[in-house]
Amino acid sequence: MSTALDSMRLVLERPSRSVYDAAANVCTTARHSYTNGLPTLDRAIERLREALAADAEKAHTRNADPETSKEAAAEATMQLTENRRAVMRCFQQEGRLADFQLINRYCGRIQSASGLRTRRAELVKMGLIMWSGNTIKNESGRKVRVWRMTTTED
Repeated sequence: MSTALDSMRLVLERPSRSVYDAAANVCTTARHSYTNGLPTLDRAIERLREALAADAEKAHTRNADPETSKEAAAEATMQLTENRRAVMRCFQQEGRLADFQLINRYCGRIQSASGLRTRRAELVKMGLIMWSGNTIKNESGRKVRVWRMTTTED
């Protein structure tokens, strides 16, 4: 199971200030959860997930890169963001999906089967999608994992 902190280690090399602020808020809220209650901690964790997701959606360039590289990164960031959102919408509509079901039921922007699996894997690293614990057989009879959206209880 992927946690928000695992996502930080896997997805980010240099977290933005908003990620550090959100992580500090989780730590502070955890210390005070005895008086504020767990829903407050859940909200702080959700804000950290959002900050991680926003940071992970950015394509990165080096300071010395030419302007054309920075423009290409900005364009790639926007496309990846839209593609991930489209995959998330599919999970919101369908619930639990194996990759082959995601490919068959997907109705968002045009993406290849490989692209859909990659976007799903990125969402797993970000802590937004997780393995449901179940497997089903695909068209060729092989067992495959069934994925689902994470909740605040995960």
